Amino acid sequence: IVNSFILFADLNAGCCSNTAEVRFQAHNSTIMQGSVLTLIPPYEGKRVLELGAIISRFTDELAQKAGEVIVLDFIEIAIKKKIEDGSVDLIFSNWLLMYLSDKEVKLLAERMLGWIFQECQTCDASGKSFELTMVCCKCIVAYVKNKKNQNQIYWIWQKVSMENDKDFRRFLNNVQYKSNGILRYECVVGQGYVSPRGFETTKEFVAKMELKLGQKVLDVDCGIGGGDFYMAETFDVHVVGIDLLVNMMSFAFERAIGLNCSVEFEVADCTTNTYPDNSFDVIYSSATIFHIQDKPALFKTFFKWLKPGGRVLITDYCKSDETPSPLFAEVIKQRGYDIHDVQAYEQMLKDAGFEDVIAEDRIDQYFYILSLSRPELEKVEKEKEEFIHQRLLRSKKT
Repeated sequence: IVNSFILFADLNAGCCSNTAEVRFQAHNSTIMQGSVLTLIPPYEGKRVLELGAIISRFTDELAQKAGEVIVLDFIEIAIKKKIEDGSVDLIFSNWLLMYLSDKEVKLLAERMLGWIFQECQTCDASGKSFELTMVCCKCIVAYVKNKKNQNQIYWIWQKVSMENDKDFRRFLNNVQYKSNGILRYECVVGQGYVSPRGFETTKEFVAKMELKLGQKVLDVDCGIGGGDFYMAETFDVHVVGIDLLVNMMSFAFERAIGLNCSVEFEVADCTTNTYPDNSFDVIYSSATIFHIQDKPALFKTFFKWLKPGGRVLITDYCKSDETPSPLFAEVIKQRGYDIHDVQAYEQMLKDAGFEDVIAEDRIDQYFYILSLSRPELEKVEKEKEEFIHQRLLRSKKT
């Protein structure tokens, strides 16, 4: 089965103390249940396995469209149950993993891989090899809007051809933005940030967006969420923060704990993710679009996503008219950067349909920010090992 999925979500209706609260919670539960159902990939006529269906919130809905639904109540049954390898199209579970130990989760994952894949199969008849890749990880929006809770998260893994996997994402996750590297960046530029923008620069740029109460903001490649928390808490706007990297989002999810602000996070590729037209009042992106090759197409997409009169604010690395040094040219080539001069950026935005475009060269400001960071850089270099150890401990306690 090539087009197979595994989906996990978490839905907790909570406890109530009187009839009015029960009705309110029941209403919210219905909304949140509907929110989860919209996340499930197409499963019409498919063979669906539902794990941990203790109170069967979703079984009836699944059965209306699926060709067959296998319902397993207890994890012990799921582990011992004999299900033929490579025989399931969709595995769905809600509110389950939080009750399992790491050992139990690992055992369950091994079983699920068998149900999705054929045992010991390396390729199909066409010679293609397959693997399981995460195609989605995000907050459940109903929880963010109703309870300001970013910790109800769903994941979708899909069986895909290995040749279609994202080598670029792997490079960023495993090389440039490993967890240790993210913590080092944060130590240098300030808590919540991993690019030179930092808090003060973010304040300056956000002020230019003239945010209004209740507006909806898309932060493209939001990093670990510092700017998103600032916008939501300061201006009472709803922020959607997306980033290509799981490592970034892991920190963002952790930092959201205990914050009562309207921010939702999603692991997503801005070049392939979709939103309805006229979804956002503002689109914001800082120091990241130089990774993207087809900027004209991206800017046209931004234009469609914005409401009439909406604004986009982008900061990014640009180049001068001079030929780059051999060393810098090699860095650009190795890392696949797509860098343009300021005037080219301005023209691409105009070509996408934007009006009143202002393009500024902020190189002096960039050098000033770097000069402020120099003491921290020197400290990190001298105390590198101890720094990594302490930051990891702090992260685990967050």
